[in-house]
Amino acid sequence: MNVTQAIDAIYEVFGIPNNASAPEIMRRRIFNDLNSALQLIWAKGHRLLDYYTRQTITATISANSNNVTLDDSVEAVLGPVKRVSDGVGLRPIRTRGEYDSFASIYAGSLTALTGAPPQAYFADEKRPSPDAADSTKITMFVVPSPTINTALSVEVSIKAPAFTTNDYSASTIIPMPHNYAETLLLPIARYLSSSSLFFADKSKQREPLLKAEYDRALKTLEEAK
Repeated sequence: MNVTQAIDAIYEVFGIPNNASAPEIMRRRIFNDLNSALQLIWAKGHRLLDYYTRQTITATISANSNNVTLDDSVEAVLGPVKRVSDGVGLRPIRTRGEYDSFASIYAGSLTALTGAPPQAYFADEKRPSPDAADSTKITMFVVPSPTINTALSVEVSIKAPAFTTNDYSASTIIPMPHNYAETLLLPIARYLSSSSLFFADKSKQREPLLKAEYDRALKTLEEAK
């Protein structure tokens, strides 16, 4: 399913045929509801979308540096992490304390690994500063620091996409199986839209149906954990 199809399907809640027929304020609401539904699905149903949210990226540690900041689209480092040059896997480090003491703990001294290629990594998911934006930056630290630029193959999970009107015009594909879009994404987005002042249900019959479809979608997500 693409963004055009999803948005037009959500507009049905308001009795509007498509994006071109909607006022700007309604467009903003519809896109917000679609993106909110995607975020909810990403948060609750990760296993269902595992194939679509997992990606292998390349991150390069510069010579004599010990870290690289990953792209904003990365939600978490899942591993494995491997050196591209030889395919050797890096050992995951779970805490900053273990990272700081890695050489002395596992190699006998702080200088024992000097000059060696990276042996282990630590993914720091804290915000870089109190003034940082809501999006958390993930910085990957390695030990020891390489003496040459070193490319790493990193398996990560990707954040939920945030679509705009440009994606509607481009018919951008939504990264999930079509059946999940039909049974999960659209019911959740339609129910979110039903709380808008644009939703008119004079018969009082449609809102309970939208709520029932929403509840079924949430149940599916919970059962998939």
